[in-house]
Amino acid sequence: MQAEQRQDGELSPRGRRGVLAALLLGFLHFYGHVFDAKEHAVHAVHDWAGPAGFVRRDDDQAPLLAPFAPHALLVSDPVLPGNNLAQSCYRAQQVQHVFRAAAAALLDRLPGGRGGG
Repeated sequence: MQAEQRQDGELSPRGRRGVLAALLLGFLHFYGHVFDAKEHAVHAVHDWAGPAGFVRRDDDQAPLLAPFAPHALLVSDPVLPGNNLAQSCYRAQQVQHVFRAAAAALLDRLPGGRGGG
């Protein structure tokens, strides 16, 4: 998906929509297909567990993540370290299924996508 640029270097409105579509599809793909809540944690700040983003639960910092082992999904609290914002989440797999389905439906609607657009 290529963004269209005007001669002044700015993205055209169509190009901006393309960038937003690519970001949305990337998000849906990552959290629908790549992210595994059993192996990864969402980390909101740059600190002991590394940069913000996602970290592996079994990396060198695993002892710090050990209290969260029984939690189905781990989203670290940037304000209160040691708190899991997703501790009561119990439908992470259903959400991932929805993300996968949404990505597939969007890809099917893209011109030249799987469905031919």
